[in-house]
Amino acid sequence: NEYRLLFRWYLCFGLRNAEAAGILTENVDFETGTLTILDSKGNKDRLVYLPDDLLESTRQYYSYLTDALGKESKWFFSGMNPEKFLPNTTVDSVFTRFWNKTPYANCSNKPTVHDFRFSYVVSRMNLWAEAGVDLQVMMPYLSRYLGHKSTNETFYYYYLVKEALLKAHREDLIGSGPKCLIRAIPPKAGGHTAPPPKSSAKGKPAPKKPAPKAPAKPAAKKAAAPGTIIRKKTR
Repeated sequence: NEYRLLFRWYLCFGLRNAEAAGILTENVDFETGTLTILDSKGNKDRLVYLPDDLLESTRQYYSYLTDALGKESKWFFSGMNPEKFLPNTTVDSVFTRFWNKTPYANCSNKPTVHDFRFSYVVSRMNLWAEAGVDLQVMMPYLSRYLGHKSTNETFYYYYLVKEALLKAHREDLIGSGPKCLIRAIPPKAGGHTAPPPKSSAKGKPAPKKPAPKAPAKPAAKKAAAPGTIIRKKTR
């Protein structure tokens, strides 16, 4: 099934919809285990390396396509018309049909195919953060791999998912929405700082609350002078 492989490509490589569905057969190299992405967003080209398990799945799919079905096309994922690749609308429609069969179909924020790309970015950043890897060092490599112009675009994916997580959490607390499959772990090392303080109505940072004062110690009683008679009160 081409969709089973296609969706794995999206999730494991963080590819855009058209980058995977519209790849030419000649740009899938089984010898080197690479995908050549040409003329992507911003006229960028890049190489994507296939891990062994996905390389084998890709090879099996292509063998079934050519040997069992006798289907030859210049597009690796061709549509009903072998002269055209799978259109985005078809891929989106199939994904929605699959999603509606899951226990999370009633989630208030229905995911799209592009969310596979978000999941790839967040998962990769989480793994680095949990391993103590400096994100500031690795982000330029991840940004280049994704075909982004700058690391700001890549960080945007992370914060977008984090905002969705907070929204889903609030809905769960007030009982107004079902739980969703979203996970965003704040990084443990490098690259991120605490959020800025909330601003007041005039746009100035809200003043910090003074620290609570420690309770005053009771004054020590003065010792009675020698020879003084102390009278105790009776009840």
